[in-house]
Amino acid sequence: MDAGARIIRLRYPGKCSCGQVVFKGQRAAYNTETRKIICLQCIGKPIGAGGEQGLIANSGEAGASLNRTYERRVARREQRVRKRFPRIGGFLLTVTPELTSTTAFKKGAEGEARAARRIMDRSGPEVKFLLNRKLGRGRRDGDIDMIAISPAGVLIIDVKNYKNAKVEVRRSGGVLRPRVEKLFVGGRDKSRWMAGLKKQKDAVHAALDHSLESNAVPVRVALCFVDGDLPMFTRLEFGGALIYGPKDLGRKLKSTRGPLDSQAISRTFERLSTALPPA
Repeated sequence: MDAGARIIRLRYPGKCSCGQVVFKGQRAAYNTETRKIICLQCIGKPIGAGGEQGLIANSGEAGASLNRTYERRVARREQRVRKRFPRIGGFLLTVTPELTSTTAFKKGAEGEARAARRIMDRSGPEVKFLLNRKLGRGRRDGDIDMIAISPAGVLIIDVKNYKNAKVEVRRSGGVLRPRVEKLFVGGRDKSRWMAGLKKQKDAVHAALDHSLESNAVPVRVALCFVDGDLPMFTRLEFGGALIYGPKDLGRKLKSTRGPLDSQAISRTFERLSTALPPA
């Protein structure tokens, strides 16, 4: 995949070099200069002998798994309605709104894509990204929204789409009682999110386990709130997880320094892109 290619929804059908036909309306990578497309299945495969071209081809697509779930639900709804009402099914689909539980997947995918763009636009060329990855080959028990590999190490980014919701860390206890901290978003306790972040961190550690540099690559986690109400002058942290908005997180990635040089970043990227395939 060329560096100038980007993932879009095709306006016209095309054919990937692997022979797969991609129809109008489906997503694929497209290069405006060469006018060539590459199907989503091929984007996740290593090409060539590595280098920048290989990095781009393996990066993945933000929100892809949520988009697929949304499209499956829409297709099942259309099938049910058209089967039950053969004559007026199309009209009913037009005038009847989708279920909130269905549109939530679409909004989540859009939030992931928006966060990814904002973070990557501000992080600088040194930082490499993996988007929407499985927790390991063959696993279906969750995925990772974003992984950033920078000089400081690996940062696992869990994107949360809570517009205008106040994000706060509440702490209680002290001298006579155990100190307890909880994460609240929009007034609701979301401390359980840490269990999911721990699972993601364990998956990344497992992916690096057989790497020669596994002990030299720091791994941290972060919560990234899209359009969330975050404190203006205070940096939040909960259970070891950084809490940022997309723009600030991108700037932090650009400014951090650490033990990884450009070659170590590329090796870590290639290791994780192979061990954690696109979701």
